[in-house]
Amino acid sequence: MVWWLFLIWIVLNGRVTADVLISGAAVSVGIGLLSGRILGLRPWGGRKDLARLPQAAAYILSLVEQVLLANLHMARRILAPGSRAGKGRLVWFDTELSGQGSRLLLANSITLTPGTVTAALHEGKIWIYALDESFAGGLRDSKFCARLKQWEGEGK
Repeated sequence: MVWWLFLIWIVLNGRVTADVLISGAAVSVGIGLLSGRILGLRPWGGRKDLARLPQAAAYILSLVEQVLLANLHMARRILAPGSRAGKGRLVWFDTELSGQGSRLLLANSITLTPGTVTAALHEGKIWIYALDESFAGGLRDSKFCARLKQWEGEGK
């Protein structure tokens, strides 16, 4: 996990300097150890984590794709108010994911997608506020869930 966090830190900074590397290493180790204690994850990862690198890259690309699509929907909603499908609503969504880390990743991915916010995560269910009813409709068939279920199946 620490390696992933450090890699993400470097990519998001867009430059590789001594201060970025030192601060990134410190933050990555701190978050890795803390989340390892809270979520029960291995902070340093292992061979399984390296084998999952292509899946993680595919998940990130899928997340970027969904964020871009949601941004287009939000722009359409703002620029053409007549195209709104309905009012906002709260939805309970059963993830069917067994891992706590997978559920947390799904909840954060939903929050990163414009038009949806994760309000609560409890016993495998996520409470989501969707700004539009059409946003809430696609949660059950989302690419996020399918990829995470596949990921969990291969991790066993």
